[in-house]
Amino acid sequence: MEPPCELRIIRVTWARKEHHTEVAAAQDPVPLDYDGDGWVAELPAYPKVDGARCGQLAIAVPPGTAEPCLLRANGEPCALTSIRAADGREWWIEKGQWRKAEGMGYHDAPLSRHVGEARLQVGGHLIRLRISPTGFTPQEFETLLDEFRSGAWQLILDPMSPTRATDQRRDGGIDPAFLAAVTAFIRYAGRALDQPHRELREVRERQPVERVRPCVGTFRELAVRGAPRLISGRGHAPSFDTPENRQLLAMCSRLRRTLRGLLAGAEGATRDLLGRSQRADERAAHLQASLGRVRVDARKLNQLIEEREGDIKTYRHVVGQLIEEAPANARLSFFNVDQPKLDAQYGIAGFWFNARSKNGEVEGIRLNFNVDLRTLESVFDKRYSYRLNGTFSVERRGVGTQGRSWSIWRVHYLTEISSNREQQLREEITYLETRRSNLSERDFWLSLNKSDTDEQLRDLAEARRSAERLRAASAIWAGVQDELTPLTQQVSALQRRARGLGIQESRHTAFTGSMTYVLNPDYRGALAFYRRALEAAGLTASQLDGLLRLEDLGILDLPAVYERWCLLRIVAVLREHFRLVPPPDFRDRLLGCVTDRGTLSLRFSGNAIGRDLLLEYQLRLPRKGIPEKQRPNPDFMLTVLPRNRRVEIGGNLHPHLVVDAKCKPFSPIEEAEAGQSLVEALDELIGKKRYHEPGGHRVFVLHPGSGPDATARVADYCHLGGSPLVANSEGRKPWDQAPPDHRYGAVLLRPGVTDPLIRLILMHVYLGLEDSLGAYTNRSPSYPLICPACGGAEMTHEPPPGTLETKHPGRAQWCIGCGRMLVWNFSGGCGTHLFKLGGYWTFHETHPLNPYDIRCPHCGDYMSIPEETPGPDQVDDPCDWGDPPWP
Repeated sequence: MEPPCELRIIRVTWARKEHHTEVAAAQDPVPLDYDGDGWVAELPAYPKVDGARCGQLAIAVPPGTAEPCLLRANGEPCALTSIRAADGREWWIEKGQWRKAEGMGYHDAPLSRHVGEARLQVGGHLIRLRISPTGFTPQEFETLLDEFRSGAWQLILDPMSPTRATDQRRDGGIDPAFLAAVTAFIRYAGRALDQPHRELREVRERQPVERVRPCVGTFRELAVRGAPRLISGRGHAPSFDTPENRQLLAMCSRLRRTLRGLLAGAEGATRDLLGRSQRADERAAHLQASLGRVRVDARKLNQLIEEREGDIKTYRHVVGQLIEEAPANARLSFFNVDQPKLDAQYGIAGFWFNARSKNGEVEGIRLNFNVDLRTLESVFDKRYSYRLNGTFSVERRGVGTQGRSWSIWRVHYLTEISSNREQQLREEITYLETRRSNLSERDFWLSLNKSDTDEQLRDLAEARRSAERLRAASAIWAGVQDELTPLTQQVSALQRRARGLGIQESRHTAFTGSMTYVLNPDYRGALAFYRRALEAAGLTASQLDGLLRLEDLGILDLPAVYERWCLLRIVAVLREHFRLVPPPDFRDRLLGCVTDRGTLSLRFSGNAIGRDLLLEYQLRLPRKGIPEKQRPNPDFMLTVLPRNRRVEIGGNLHPHLVVDAKCKPFSPIEEAEAGQSLVEALDELIGKKRYHEPGGHRVFVLHPGSGPDATARVADYCHLGGSPLVANSEGRKPWDQAPPDHRYGAVLLRPGVTDPLIRLILMHVYLGLEDSLGAYTNRSPSYPLICPACGGAEMTHEPPPGTLETKHPGRAQWCIGCGRMLVWNFSGGCGTHLFKLGGYWTFHETHPLNPYDIRCPHCGDYMSIPEETPGPDQVDDPCDWGDPPWP
């Protein structure tokens, strides 16, 4: 049988809104198969033209065939548009809303990003289009949908839900009042069906002639048949299909679906917690098997070498820009600079350093430049020493509070910049290349020293504790399943009994007003406890309708489903992991966003951590002079707010985290050629839409990865902004040139993978209100530390019995809840606060040769921190001046 049309993936390039310039078609058509009921085609969401860029479905029909059209879910036709390719072929495509892009535009094709089953009408044929989600296996996508549905139902089961006032447990479970109400409903409804309300209805039946009760056809039969023994007459038969029983069946049906949804929520929580415990067990087993050793990530080692080579090129280039030729008869001077501390004081870029004059006095010197701070950061670094030749003039002098002299100088021009920076970078590259060569012979296994092995032992103990804690939580939710399963089965049995009596389904559950519900105690009791069950669950009729609609998802907008699933996961992490308390009406507002479209703003209280977190969904970013509808519209914004204190937001504080959920098959970091690039996605958000404005917001992407292997390669899909996104400085975007400071990145989030989202939120809560950049004078963190493993904020300075000590006891704290060790420190290169949370939970970048050597996100320093770090007014290694530059 010949197919009624040809389906092919094409890509249309548009010059203007109504004019296209090119049509690129895939080499092979989409297969059309006949399954006995009709034609079927299977294609992926976000289809590609021969493995290159994304395209859309196009239809070619035989001459004389009526225009094809897509059919909506309600059967209404959706017209397609005809375009012609350069070869003269006519294609019918979905021509959606015009969207502008830089340098060009395109027409949206909504079908290309949907999943499910769509229908295409071609002449007299109805073609079913089965669209599968890209980046997921069918089973994984069903898990996503199940978690999306059950995540909404799970809001009712959560132990912190304000509707569960009768149950004060904090370990999960379900309200006993709900269980009691459902049990009572089953009892009363069962009694009602034992002796159901009935009514007699007129029927036609064969009756003896002498006792017949005539009906419309009786005399007609007598005229035709004469005097038969039996003839049609008017009779009556009992019927249970009454409004009262239809009401009872409707209550059974809705309560069964409610129980089924709650059961799915409990199963989802059990499965999620059990999966996390299994991964913690696997992490513990891996640490145990490799104790004292670690496997080096060869890809990250190569990136570090490439980055260091790029640093040398950048250094040489910027030094060349700063050096000028000295004018004739110019009097040149010099400075020997050691450990410069860069800043932009009073809006002028420069740096301070300590020096000793000939008479042995220490003086603080500041050099002010006529360039921006970013340029200086490319050349000057606290870890290196420099010699500057040029012309300088003193602007101010003074004496500090500690009696130390200071002076500020203006740099007019430089004729020479000599430093040991390039030499040390070249030595580091040689060292890394040598280690890479040696490690390649040992399959990149590296032995750890005793200090790092101790860290590994702490990680091993934490992984085992996490596994036990998650298993215990999973067992509690499994107990909820055990409670709900028999109730679900009993209500289902009631529903089958009612249908067996001939009672028809009713869409309405409004009270009928029948005297049966007033006088019959069984009907009256069933209605009362049905209402009580929904009240105990905290559900209104409209909320229940919305939740039930989630079970009837048909053709799905994949980005919308993923985005709302991400919303549920974010809320779950804030409540369940970090134990933040939402407002009392949060569930009503959240369910409204999940079941319908709308904005959302929830402030989560964190009394224990001293910070609140504001979650905003579908907000508009402020822009001066731009209409509200044209302002950028990110999916989520998380804002850290101080609790019980006032903090001036600005300077180095970045309390806003903008997150966009993008359900596209992104390739791993540094493997952009294999698929869509996360760098390009971030460039769209930062470079084009400018999500980071105003105020320097952090900008991150949530995405599901590009296939089932993403779950096993989590680290390759995540980047928390601890280092530049692109190793080669020449290939970086403008926003990737400055120190990253955890300002941008991407996080993998898919069913079964939640820890990266926990780390992202943890990082933002830690750093959002900490003015940690160059925090020489602010040694200890301003806010309580938070345990990454269990989310607790109760800390002690005493390690648990039997736990390994740390070499930084003054900066270490221990979680009372799970024993996790947390250490705060600061970079030796620039003084920025750093937080050591263990090899697994750290949100900072680490050295490829050592998972416990944290990299500063501002200066890139990997150097070890000394036990006692001198203060800002002390001199570490004052340089010898020689001849001072002043007259």
